[in-house]
Amino acid sequence: MIAREPKTQPVRHLFAYGTLLPDLAPPEVRPLIEELTRAQQATLLGARLYDLGDYPAAVPADAASTVRGRLYRLPGKSKPLLDRLDRYEEAGPGKSLFNRKIGSVRLSDGRRLQAWVYFYNRSLGNAPLIASGSYR
Repeated sequence: MIAREPKTQPVRHLFAYGTLLPDLAPPEVRPLIEELTRAQQATLLGARLYDLGDYPAAVPADAASTVRGRLYRLPGKSKPLLDRLDRYEEAGPGKSLFNRKIGSVRLSDGRRLQAWVYFYNRSLGNAPLIASGSYR
């Protein structure tokens, strides 16, 4: 489930499912991850996960499909951090590698909220589906 950023409240969370997870982050992105506050395990609703080899790719899917990961709380001034994460994820206008969009996330306690998610924006080719929804 993808949505646009609400006009009334800014999105204050980021959902990570691959190389933005602390134990999977390459050295060049670790300092950015350290600026985030780890919240808890969470599930992205309406998405599927594929294995591209060096990293996973989440893509929007039917409502029953989910991706497992971790939810982070963004710092108060999140735009500079999100801009740096966008550069790392090669996200942006046009045919970028990933697009940062808002997804619906379910927390381990059952609550739902909106969070930024990096969705893959290119052809998956023959990439295998990660049926468990977890890149680990």
